[in-house]
Amino acid sequence: MREKPNTITYRVNSPLVASVSAQDGRARFLAIPSGSVIVAPLELDPLGLVDVECEGKTLSVFTRDIRERAERIDDAKQGVVP
Repeated sequence: MREKPNTITYRVNSPLVASVSAQDGRARFLAIPSGSVIVAPLELDPLGLVDVECEGKTLSVFTRDIRERAERIDDAKQGVVP
């Protein structure tokens, strides 16, 4: 997985609560499990929700949870060759 411009890739160390919009417009909550890889914007707002990509889905996650429960990884650690 290669980082998109203006994004950072993280590995989830502890499950994250995320929300996703269902087809009926309601928000559904789910857990992003430990070991998952998420792609987040380069600039994380100090507070609030941020949209991330995980397994091809766009999910909303609290910025604080990303900072506390995930670690930044890079292409070299993922075994990706440029």
